Amino acid sequence: MPISLLLRSCRLLNVYTGEIRPANIAVQGEEIVSTDAPDDAVAEESIDCGQMYAVPGMIDAHMHVNTTFLWSGEVVRAGAA
Repeated sequence: MPISLLLRSCRLLNVYTGEIRPANIAVQGEEIVSTDAPDDAVAEESIDCGQMYAVPGMIDAHMHVNTTFLWSGEVVRAGAA
């Protein structure tokens, strides 16, 4: 299946670690299929992002402690691992 959209030369923010890294983001339909697409990848549409930032807006790193069925101290210990 061909890539629908290729976002070239992005700076991708990892919302969990705060790391920013270079990325070529490949999109097929409505799904991101790669954040490591090769520089020579072929797509129906290609956009040079010129080092603009790509920030995942639908990633929510929170959780509801009450749904883990763990004591608060155990949740903290598990999260620190």
